[in-house]
Amino acid sequence: MERDAMVRKYMTRGLMLTLMGAAAVGNLVPVSIFFGFDWLWGGIAVLLTIRYYPRSAGRLSTLFAGLAGFWGGRCLLGSWVYLFEGLWVDYFWHRRKRSMLLLDSLYWLAVSIIVSITYFSGRLPLHPQAFLFLLMKVLVNGVVNAFIAETVAVLIDCHGVGNGGRLPSLQRILSTLFIAFVCLGALFLISFGSWQEFRHMEADIRAQLEFTHQAVSVAIQNELLGQARAVALLAEVAEPIMAQPALVQRHTELIRKANTGLLGLYVADDEGTSISFSPPFDESGQSNRGRSFADREYYAELIQTQRPTVSSLIMSEVFGGANRAATPLVIVGYPILGESGVLGYAAGLLDFSQFASILGPLIHVDDTITLIDRYNRVIGSSRPEISPGADFREIESHDYHHRLTEAIEHHMPSQSGSLLEQWRRSHYVFREEMRTNELAFDVPWTIIIERPISSYIDRLYEYYNAGLAGFLVFLAVAGLAAILGSHWLGKPIRTLAALSQDLLARIRQRQEIDWPQGRVVEQAALIDNYKEMTAAIKQHVDEIELYSKRLEYLAQRDALTGLLNRGALGERLQGAVEFARANNSFFAVLFMDLDRFKLVNDTYGHDAGDAILVEVASRLRECFSDRAAIIRLGGDEFVVVLEGVADAEDVGGLIESFLAALRSPILVGEVEVAVGASIGVSCFPRDGTDANTLLRRADIAMYYAKQGGGDNYRFYDRDMDKGYLDSAQLTSDLRRAINEGELRLHFQPIVNCCTHQLVGLEALVRWQHPQLGLLLPNEFLPTAEESDLILEVDAWVLAEACRQVLSRFAGKTPLLFVNVSGRHFREGGRLLDMVASILERTNFDPGALILEVTETALVEHLDSAVRSMNELRAIRVRFALDDFGRGYSSLAYLARLPISVLKISRCFADVRSQETKNAAIIDTVLEMARSLGIIVIIEGIETSQQLEFFANHRCDWAQGFYFSLPRSMQELDSGASHRVV
Repeated sequence: MERDAMVRKYMTRGLMLTLMGAAAVGNLVPVSIFFGFDWLWGGIAVLLTIRYYPRSAGRLSTLFAGLAGFWGGRCLLGSWVYLFEGLWVDYFWHRRKRSMLLLDSLYWLAVSIIVSITYFSGRLPLHPQAFLFLLMKVLVNGVVNAFIAETVAVLIDCHGVGNGGRLPSLQRILSTLFIAFVCLGALFLISFGSWQEFRHMEADIRAQLEFTHQAVSVAIQNELLGQARAVALLAEVAEPIMAQPALVQRHTELIRKANTGLLGLYVADDEGTSISFSPPFDESGQSNRGRSFADREYYAELIQTQRPTVSSLIMSEVFGGANRAATPLVIVGYPILGESGVLGYAAGLLDFSQFASILGPLIHVDDTITLIDRYNRVIGSSRPEISPGADFREIESHDYHHRLTEAIEHHMPSQSGSLLEQWRRSHYVFREEMRTNELAFDVPWTIIIERPISSYIDRLYEYYNAGLAGFLVFLAVAGLAAILGSHWLGKPIRTLAALSQDLLARIRQRQEIDWPQGRVVEQAALIDNYKEMTAAIKQHVDEIELYSKRLEYLAQRDALTGLLNRGALGERLQGAVEFARANNSFFAVLFMDLDRFKLVNDTYGHDAGDAILVEVASRLRECFSDRAAIIRLGGDEFVVVLEGVADAEDVGGLIESFLAALRSPILVGEVEVAVGASIGVSCFPRDGTDANTLLRRADIAMYYAKQGGGDNYRFYDRDMDKGYLDSAQLTSDLRRAINEGELRLHFQPIVNCCTHQLVGLEALVRWQHPQLGLLLPNEFLPTAEESDLILEVDAWVLAEACRQVLSRFAGKTPLLFVNVSGRHFREGGRLLDMVASILERTNFDPGALILEVTETALVEHLDSAVRSMNELRAIRVRFALDDFGRGYSSLAYLARLPISVLKISRCFADVRSQETKNAAIIDTVLEMARSLGIIVIIEGIETSQQLEFFANHRCDWAQGFYFSLPRSMQELDSGASHRVV
């Protein structure tokens, strides 16, 4: 059990730490719902931590979520939003336990209002559509988190794990799950639609960029084509006259004059040295003829491939003007081929400093077009700040790149600012090599087209905002519908639950029950079942009330004599006291004990003893019935509450008449038996003014009557108290007997009524008194009951019984029945401590121990008794209700007490009376015991006819002289004293 508790403890802590980690991860690694909407889900973990763990854990989780939001930089409004969310919910949740869903939704609504006020006051520099998107996103993100957390909480509470074990209501389950599924479904559709819209936008951009790229390629191609023709013409003209440089120079100048787009034109021999150049001189006046271009990359390529080529960017200072500024040039070269191979080449110099003017008509108003060579150097750009010759990679390095396709990238600016504003300043970049379909040579240049997303963002924002606003409206409508629908659907169940709380009271009061109408098949079936169950309960209650009335009557009657029993004594005696007080009248209490009854009972058997008791009761009625309440306390003790007498003298006369009548022999079978009686008398108000005092003093007087030889009576006087208290010697002797081992244990078998097999042994205590001999329990236990000495006796009996049974039965031990006093129940825990200690010390199986208690002991201390019994049942010790039916036997107590065995009083064992009312009572008790799962034992079985009768009535077990007298364990071992094994 401790190990399971430790496992649960560590699991709880592990889940708590997991939720704290999830709070941080959820805000650090969001889920992209659609482009521009990253779902921060850390709030779910924060809400669950606040709900199910201590406040310190909830606040830590809130702190982690806020720090993660700050670190991740994904929160549009700052990490403070998540810090305040957790603090808000934590404060109100732990203060009033309101709906966490409502609390969190109100928080995000308040945040939205604050954001709106900030925006309209001019402190939030956002485009209107961007502001609306921010507002919608904040609301949707927060509300979705709240709904998901509520859904998880409902699922947890359904298993009774959280919320103090309290289960959620049907309305909460239905409404939460419905809204959650609708919410997630709608969010999925919005996400899908938004991604589709974004994809359509990208497709439009891609198509437009591809078209622009094609147009730019054609424009540059046309520019190159016009100049390349002039270079090709020069190469063709120069081939036959390569040996005549002057002639080549003349043709070079003529062709350049005809093509003003060429910044320069020259012819070089096979070693790369120019033999003609137009213009012939550079800006400094130096001749361009005779210059060596053998180190140029394009020269090597021309000689190697013998095909026309276009060079990469060359920044030349030759044509830079007076300020010697470098001019961006591109060389178009054609090889001059002869029969012996390459004779040289013709090259044209193209000036790309006016690149923007070439592309002017083709550029979209927001586009930037840049042309780069194979080394990523800028040849030309429509953006003035991008200079020719610059390394384009350095220009791009300040942006965040996200490749969408092979040719298209999305560039996010690295400047500070909100994500929405960074997104608005982002642009798409189309990068692809220039197409040269019309040229006879390859052009290793790349065209880069940049188009800002701002031209499309407003359209996308409009779509997003419409979708999110629709989602919020749909969520509100769905939530209202779910709440109303679940309330309507769950109303029959709530009504049924309310009815079931006091259903039994309604049935007993014969109230008409207004059953609800089921909304669905399952509800209707449940309500119909309740109706049928109610009808069955009503019938059962009627039967129980009938049986209870019968048993309440019988409970006040002694089954053997028909006199009132012990249960009626208190009521009758208290009634006499109250009447006498009110009328200032006199009455007497007679406490009577038969003389020599034990001897007769032991000599002639219990049947003879019962016959004597019946006859004594008859003679009591004859003498006192018209003016007294006659009660049989049990055994051979009787109490007479004598009213309607004037004084003690009248009482004495009536007693003498009774004693005279009792002296007449009683015929038992064919034997006449004479018995006497010792009677003690107390009078109201002389000897006491309350019931307990009168009864106790009558008992004291009876003790003196018996000490005087019996067959007489004594009135109580105060001098008797001192002499009676001398009986404390008996208490002293009993304490010595416990310490010096004078107590003995006898065992009586308990057998199965049908199989006659031994099922248990009842331990019965005896006292081997040094002077008085072997004393039975009724001769010394009443004295022990008056003090805590009975607790020591019970402890000794239990320990010794466990020891002897374990010693005798090495294998499976029979059930052990041990009587315990009601004094154990006066203080809670006393009986549990005693029994647990003895069981541990003797190593006796708790499941084989059954403790016997009387009805009177339980009724006097009912609440503490039930607690003690339940504590012992927890360690598998069971209880038997002893002598049932002899006192005040209440069915209500029978149902309430946690008993496993019911021992019916021996007064019901007389077969001669079973054909009358006792048989009906026995059947009723047996049937009720079976319905409660209680084993029934009949006491006092002395004949085979009695055993057969109870076996036929399906009684479980039996006990009595028929099987064995109470014997020591050694005598039981001999097998001579009992009929069954």
